Amino acid sequence: MITAEIKINGMLLYHVYCTNSSKVSIADANDDRYHYEYEVYEIGKGKVHSGKLVHNRNGGGAKLISDILKNYYEA
Repeated sequence: MITAEIKINGMLLYHVYCTNSSKVSIADANDDRYHYEYEVYEIGKGKVHSGKLVHNRNGGGAKLISDILKNYYEA
């Protein structure tokens, strides 16, 4: 599980919660892609956005959070 808080000028705007649900089933053993489920809580508005994505663990946690926020804003 990975969590993140998004703040601007010290004001909390979003909580992001993400868990990996399963490894992507592929033939290449060097590929480290996983399915992730996430929720973005918009503080103050009571909105919750849920989604799923595939992420390569080698990309790191910051890339995962960035991809989640891109999905959130495109939804």
